[in-house]
Amino acid sequence: MPKGSSRKGVRRWTAEEDETLADCWPSMPAKDIAKLIDRSIPAIWGRVKSLGLFSGERMGDDRIWTMADDKALSRMIAARVPMAHQRNVCTNGVRL
Repeated sequence: MPKGSSRKGVRRWTAEEDETLADCWPSMPAKDIAKLIDRSIPAIWGRVKSLGLFSGERMGDDRIWTMADDKALSRMIAARVPMAHQRNVCTNGVRL
């Protein structure tokens, strides 16, 4: 088996890649980190979780939840706003 691979088609993470990921996360989007270290976006997310870097604050689109997002979501849940009305709307009411 080639050095650095654990199974066919899968590269092991190097210490340098882990260090780069830890240095860049969460200030840099996953897609940019993926390009930087030549890994897929799912590989970045998986490694972030396995290294314990995932705090639960980032959303899937690489944005960080704000207090305004939390409050808006809480209001929608409390008001039982149907999901169709919650989708694609920012906290200020602007459609995404």
